[in-house]
Amino acid sequence: MLRSLQLLAAPALLVTLGLSTQDPREEDRILVNRAALDYVEAFTEGKPELLDRSVDKKLDKLGFYRAPDATEYTLMTMSLAQAKELAAGLKASGQVPDGATHKIAILDLMDKTAAVKVEAFWGIDYMHLIKERDAWKIRQVVWQSAPPK
Repeated sequence: MLRSLQLLAAPALLVTLGLSTQDPREEDRILVNRAALDYVEAFTEGKPELLDRSVDKKLDKLGFYRAPDATEYTLMTMSLAQAKELAAGLKASGQVPDGATHKIAILDLMDKTAAVKVEAFWGIDYMHLIKERDAWKIRQVVWQSAPPK
């Protein structure tokens, strides 16, 4: 009986002491998703400051852009500064469709690295994130516009 009471009291004690009983991976999953969402919202809402909290200063972004009426792709690279410039002007230029949606899928999550797929109005991004000093940051992005139909 005493053992049963101890087992029942342990979770309450952890919460009382301020210790979380939540799976640490679940917390990381939430933070990785938040970083990807900050990235998407920076571009769709015209808020480049969101990139400062979600993207590593050494961002390595490489992509294949295709204009909607074209069949050929153009290879593009982008730094964090260039991404912020694009995020600042994309919505203002009218390039963000009304009601633009997105989808975020965490493909893999470990204690220091994560892989994420983002589907947005511009195409598909595959991201690698790193965890440093308890913060998840997007370090690499490979993307492409939607293929021609």
